[in-house]
Amino acid sequence: LYAEINAALKYAKQLNEAYQLNQELIAMHGKLHDMQGLNEAAESIAAVGGWEWDVEKQQLTWTSGVYDIFGLPQDTSLSVEKAISYYPDESRQRITEVLNRAMYEGEDYEVSLPIKRAGGEKRWIRTNGRVKKSQGQVTHVYGAISDITEHQNALENSQESNQFIRNILDNLSD
Repeated sequence: LYAEINAALKYAKQLNEAYQLNQELIAMHGKLHDMQGLNEAAESIAAVGGWEWDVEKQQLTWTSGVYDIFGLPQDTSLSVEKAISYYPDESRQRITEVLNRAMYEGEDYEVSLPIKRAGGEKRWIRTNGRVKKSQGQVTHVYGAISDITEHQNALENSQESNQFIRNILDNLSD
C-alpha cells in the first residue's frame, strides 16, 4: 500500500509540475502575442518592416510592415521573383544585382530605390540586406525595408528649388 501511495504522490507531483509548466507557457504565449502586437504597431508607425530569404529553400518571408509598404494583403503568396516585380524597370536591375552579390559573394548591401505598390503608386524605399552563412555558403539573406518616400520627395523638391534659384541668379547676372 505504501508503494501505491508513493507512486500516486509522485504522479500527482508530476501532474502539478506539468500544470505549472503549462501555465508558464500560456503566460509566455500571452507576452509573445503582446510583443508581436507592439512590433506590428511600431512597424506601422515607422513605415518599416523586416524580411528574410531562405536561399536554400527559396522561401521569402515578410513582416506585416513590408506587406504594408508594398500595399499587399498579408496572405499574399511570396517569391523573390514576385517581390522583384514590384520594382520598376529602372531599379529592378539594381535590386537583382545586389541580391545576387549577397547570395553568391556574401556581400551585405544598402540601397534606396523606387517601387510600384500593388495599386500602382510609386514609393521610395531603403532596403538593406545582411547575409548568414553556414560552412562558407550563404544560407539566408535578411534585412529591413523602410518607406522613405516623404524624405525622397523633400529632397527632390529641395533640388528643384535650388535649381530654380540658380536659374534666377544666372539670369540676373546677364
